[in-house]
Amino acid sequence: MPRLTLPRVAVLAGLVVLAFGAAKWVVPWLTTSRTLVSSVPGTPPLTTPTYVHLRPGDRACATNVPINHDAGQVQVLGIAGRKTRPPLVVTASGPGYRATGRAPGAGTGLAPMTAAIAGPSRDLIGQVCLRNAGRVRLDLFGTREGRTNGRQQLVVRGRPSQTDVAMTLYQAHATTYLGSLGTIFDRAAKLKLGFLRGWMLWPLALALFLGIPAVPLWALWRTLREDLVS
Repeated sequence: MPRLTLPRVAVLAGLVVLAFGAAKWVVPWLTTSRTLVSSVPGTPPLTTPTYVHLRPGDRACATNVPINHDAGQVQVLGIAGRKTRPPLVVTASGPGYRATGRAPGAGTGLAPMTAAIAGPSRDLIGQVCLRNAGRVRLDLFGTREGRTNGRQQLVVRGRPSQTDVAMTLYQAHATTYLGSLGTIFDRAAKLKLGFLRGWMLWPLALALFLGIPAVPLWALWRTLREDLVS
């Protein structure tokens, strides 16, 4: 049986602490059911927001929007000054696909407006149109910052706009991060080199998951061992 030395005791203590932390924080974070993001067609600004103004009946259409098969909700941020936010009709469309939902008008101030939609049968690049279905002006939160402008191209009242609407598509059903790892890796691979596939990222993820806690434990063991030798 190996003799318990100070370096070994320190490493064992570190393993106990890591195991406790994983059981208390990491495992619940991975296994808690929640509504996850499907795609982010428009990111919020880092500093200064720009608003897209929709008068009653006006429509803004964002093109080059990734609409994944698991999409079930479209969420934007809207404000109507001091008035109650009007309802917003949301239409998502693409090749062989069209779905419409409605975000109810309620409350004042800047707040999320969410419309439920049916997702497509496959992942596609399409467009999402937002129509003010109320009687007061609705301002949608957006950005003109070069750092946060993406592939989205916005057309407001038939005219191109330099603003991107901050928009998030959420999945239709609640799930866990653990159960969605395969989908997350597949989508991460699509953003990189064309030959990558989601399964190719599993060894990297495993190496990071095991390697990050292993490095400080190894450094602790080596430092204490060298101190005892010297």
